[in-house]
Amino acid sequence: MKENKKILENIFLKIDKFVPKKWRWILNHEGFKRYFVNTGWMFFGQMFSLGIAFFVGVWMARYLGPENYGVLNYAMAFTGLFAFISTLGVDGILSRDLVKYPEKRDELMGTSFRLKLIGGFLALLVSSIVIFSIESSPLIKFLVVLHSFTFVFHSFNVILIFFQSNVEAKKNVKAQLSASVIASILKVVMIVSGMGVIWLVAIYVLESILLSVFLIISYKSSKLRIMDWKFKYPLAKKILSGSWLLMLTSVSVSIYMRIDQVIIKMMIDESAVGIYSVATKLSEVWNLIPTIICASFFPAIINARKTDRASYASR
Repeated sequence: MKENKKILENIFLKIDKFVPKKWRWILNHEGFKRYFVNTGWMFFGQMFSLGIAFFVGVWMARYLGPENYGVLNYAMAFTGLFAFISTLGVDGILSRDLVKYPEKRDELMGTSFRLKLIGGFLALLVSSIVIFSIESSPLIKFLVVLHSFTFVFHSFNVILIFFQSNVEAKKNVKAQLSASVIASILKVVMIVSGMGVIWLVAIYVLESILLSVFLIISYKSSKLRIMDWKFKYPLAKKILSGSWLLMLTSVSVSIYMRIDQVIIKMMIDESAVGIYSVATKLSEVWNLIPTIICASFFPAIINARKTDRASYASR
């Protein structure tokens, strides 16, 4: 810890030379340093994961070929259309309330987890019914149903939100990188062994399971217990009353980000989806920058609202 603090101080000393005097107080502000480090960890985690995903993804695309790679991305894009059901718009409300009411942590975590778990099973059910209604390919049907199981394990992402609200992105990054590295190694093994696209989707599901396990371990290492989580029906109603508008936002984002690949498959074929997917993955990388910054600084904005309205408006 002392070494990390010393490295951080050296970084700020170097930056300080290039900053006008009237703004230097910001660099010396403890809150700014805390959020700077938090954002840095989030950027590091995402960039590292993206680097691994890029090289493994290129290898995977070459191995599968345009048609099978298109089948894979179509199944994942189709599943993504129903992601809004699994979240129920709860994430934003939970992040806000954990900052505003830290003393209600176990109630908020337990209630949000139960809601997301119900949403995950509902998303699995809906996506399975829809794909069986419109798709004739048995392979695509199976892949969509298999990949939809990730919705269920996404309910453990409440722990991710908890650490974000406490400005402890480092713990999230460690869990995410651990799951990502193991999954990437398994993908390489799959490619070398000559396995098919079904095994690849199974690895994506396994990755979501591994992330859940590592998050639980991180939560326990913080001397907190999942067994202490409590579900409160009145709180669930209150969360849902505020989250449905956020869920509508998620609907528009899900459709906007995924519908193009679904339409291309319906209008052309799987090979066209495979080629198109390679390009979209390169362009979607840039969406991470504003997402990371917003997620990292959101707790600071909520905290300011509790204490100083002027500071809140400024932030």
